[in-house]
Amino acid sequence: MPYDRLPLMFAAVVLAGTAGAATPIAVHGPKDSAVEILAAEHAFAEEADKQGSAAAFRDFMDPVDGREFAAGGDPISGPAIFAAHKEDHGKLAWTPSEVFAAKGRDMGLTWGRWTYTPLTAAAKPLTGRYVTAWRKDAKGRWKAIIDIGNPDP
Repeated sequence: MPYDRLPLMFAAVVLAGTAGAATPIAVHGPKDSAVEILAAEHAFAEEADKQGSAAAFRDFMDPVDGREFAAGGDPISGPAIFAAHKEDHGKLAWTPSEVFAAKGRDMGLTWGRWTYTPLTAAAKPLTGRYVTAWRKDAKGRWKAIIDIGNPDP
């Protein structure tokens, strides 16, 4: 089932909090748009879990306007994001804490916590916080246009 056509029952679960989440997700703005944005966020994270973050970034980042800010440098955009994520060197997982939906129902933000577990057993997992800006594309699908990840100190 596409993430933009979720059953109403899932919407109630998203607004109350997700399975496995320690606290409910705070929602700001129009609830219907917030549910759609969170559904896209969860589909993005689920694909990263099942197919790897490289595939998930290719599917959920806007191919033209997408910008990824990581490692303290300048953002990479569009096709460069996909080149940077052509293979996985570890497992990236994240959980949203809050969603902001714009009154115009075409943009929004999520933020939360992430964990990156390298494939090599000797390497230490990393944790941090992220912000993702979402925008509806011409087909009505939510695509990430900005992804920012900051590691914990």
